[in-house]
Amino acid sequence: MDYGFFRVAAAVPRVKIADIDHNREAICSLIDKAEAEKASLVVFPELSVTGYTCLDMFGQSLLLTASEEAVKKIADHTRGKHATVVVGAPVRYRGRLYNCAIVIRNGGIKGIVPKIYLPTYAEFDEGRWFASGSDFLSPSNTRVGRFVDDGKNYYRDGFDSVTKYCGQRCNLSPNLLFSIGRTTFGIEICEDFWTPVPPSSFLAPSGAQVIVNISASNEVAGKNQKRREFVINQSGRTVSGYVYCSAGYGESTMDTVYGGSAIICEDGELLAENARFQMEDSITFADIDIEKIGVHRQKKISFNPAVELSYLRPEEQRNLIEAMDFTQASPSLSQAQRLKKLSQEGSCTGEAMQDILGLDDWATMNRPGTIGGNWLWRMKPGAATPALARKLKKLNQQCKRQTEEE
Repeated sequence: MDYGFFRVAAAVPRVKIADIDHNREAICSLIDKAEAEKASLVVFPELSVTGYTCLDMFGQSLLLTASEEAVKKIADHTRGKHATVVVGAPVRYRGRLYNCAIVIRNGGIKGIVPKIYLPTYAEFDEGRWFASGSDFLSPSNTRVGRFVDDGKNYYRDGFDSVTKYCGQRCNLSPNLLFSIGRTTFGIEICEDFWTPVPPSSFLAPSGAQVIVNISASNEVAGKNQKRREFVINQSGRTVSGYVYCSAGYGESTMDTVYGGSAIICEDGELLAENARFQMEDSITFADIDIEKIGVHRQKKISFNPAVELSYLRPEEQRNLIEAMDFTQASPSLSQAQRLKKLSQEGSCTGEAMQDILGLDDWATMNRPGTIGGNWLWRMKPGAATPALARKLKKLNQQCKRQTEEE
């Protein structure tokens, strides 16, 4: 009987750097353990197929080709199994290399999610080898188009970034959502999670009930507690289940140490966590209450504006963050609905966003740039000459923003 629970597993294999056959066997062995426990979703760390700390070896075609072949064998291993698998591997696309999460189910590649934010500070230098997944955040990546699922290929026809990987066609984008029965999940990768507004903040309102984070987070003093708190808090803010799985034993310790952290949370509560620094493969299970997440989302008024804003295009979402910073305000439900309407009309500009966020609820927002456009003029004190001030006042009166008495 289905009680609304969704079993997930965070699996941390003992990797060997660039020993792809060893890593593939470790991944397949952990998939079998997850299948035996009837897990619906199994998550592996970032770049778990090759090892995260391959460094300049990511420039070797031999490594990249062997990695794709290993993913193909992992996909074949999942054929006939219940579990959906998320592994990390480097993926080539149009002459560039991306740090990706690959979603596999029943022998098929269901989609590839590239990492957006590449750390290039302190001990990290990912920008040296990888390109950012922001390459795929364009207006052409929409939800329209014929969906193809012929048993081998799995993609939306007309989607800008369709690639052939492991002999199968699939979509490549940070915005992909994946369904397992009645559960939908989205993916962010390591550094994406540490940014002020992580991708999960948009994936959850778009329908993701579970967020997956494949990571290679190193260990420094105090970082484990901070990381745990971040995962718990983000699961609470997004009202979602959160599966965090980080690289462990076997990664290079030349500059960094990896503890293999695995954390599973649900709506701000810690469900399960492994013991770090294990020298063998480990796997952590938890049951996420999907029905409870749905009920909590229905009750939370604060979640509703986020759902409306999820319909904004990626570039509009970035403009919104700038507008919120400029106005020091966040949109209410009615403001979010107006932004969504402008987006559908193709007129959701940065100026319009600032206008909406800077107005009281009684103000009427028309299309900006017209006499009834309700432009909100912002100038530094003393920047307007008396003549310019009189002209602006006249324009405001024409827009019915200001009366003669004012």
